[in-house]
Amino acid sequence: MKRVLLTAVLLLAGAALWAQTTLKREMTALEERYGIRFVYDAALPLDVRADAPAGTTLEESLEQLFAGRDIRYEIKGNHVVIRKVRKFTISGHVTDASSGETLIGAGVFSGETGTVTNSYGFYSLTVPEGDIDLSVSYIGYGRKTLRIHLEKDRTQDIALVPDARIRAAEVTGWKDTGIGSTSLGALEIPQSVIRRAPMLLGEADVLKSLQLLPGVQSGSSGSSGLYVRGGGPDENLVMMDGIPLYNGEHLLGLFSVFAPDAVKKVTLYKSSFPARYGGRTSSIVDVRMNDGNAEGIHGSVTVGLLTEKAHVEGPIGPNREGVAFGAG
Repeated sequence: MKRVLLTAVLLLAGAALWAQTTLKREMTALEERYGIRFVYDAALPLDVRADAPAGTTLEESLEQLFAGRDIRYEIKGNHVVIRKVRKFTISGHVTDASSGETLIGAGVFSGETGTVTNSYGFYSLTVPEGDIDLSVSYIGYGRKTLRIHLEKDRTQDIALVPDARIRAAEVTGWKDTGIGSTSLGALEIPQSVIRRAPMLLGEADVLKSLQLLPGVQSGSSGSSGLYVRGGGPDENLVMMDGIPLYNGEHLLGLFSVFAPDAVKKVTLYKSSFPARYGGRTSSIVDVRMNDGNAEGIHGSVTVGLLTEKAHVEGPIGPNREGVAFGAG
């Protein structure tokens, strides 16, 4: 009786193993069914589990067999050439078409793969070879889609045209929000908010704009020092385009050294911050400056009760590199 049970168990196990066919075994079955030959590199991993295709034609069977795998096939007469799909990287900068200014946080997508531009407006995306549709979008700009044939690593800079027409959208929260978020306590303040914030004697100032945020205090009236969650001004790391500033104040601490017209974006980390910003215990103020208008000359002059500021930006040199100058 025990011998009969053992034999039945072995037969069932063998049937289960046979049911879990491999990719190579299914390719052999297709060769016998359609009278074809597969041509491939011996290093190609084919000893993986695969389901038997239910297609009625060779094309349907091949499509079902290699679906979801990094394998590309091509029918040549009685031979089917298969190879591993190669992947290449497409990278570049996303800029404003009217000024040449880089755009931070622009979305770049190809199918289900996507990324965003970093603090320098640079993106890098690794996708399979062949024809891809590269879609780029940014708030306040028109979406742009490019059809690109990718057969090697390439650089592709993209310029977006400003578009004030914004369609209605549903805003939902990310799954990693809350205590599990990697950007917990990070606040971004654009230039437009800094210019409109109420200030002492009407003088717009970067650091004074941060004093209006929750968890940040000025300490003394009129001072541009930051006291973040009980920490002192010397416990804050102030950075300008990645360069630490050890004294971000002037005029006896009344104002900061940043000209609002030259600032692109300010990010305040007041809870947790990346390890690359080590060296401070209270907060991080990451200031990103304008790259300069590469399309034309623009400027502004600000006259206040205490200070006067001038800001000019435009192209320079044969390559029309954008530069910005400021004085105050």
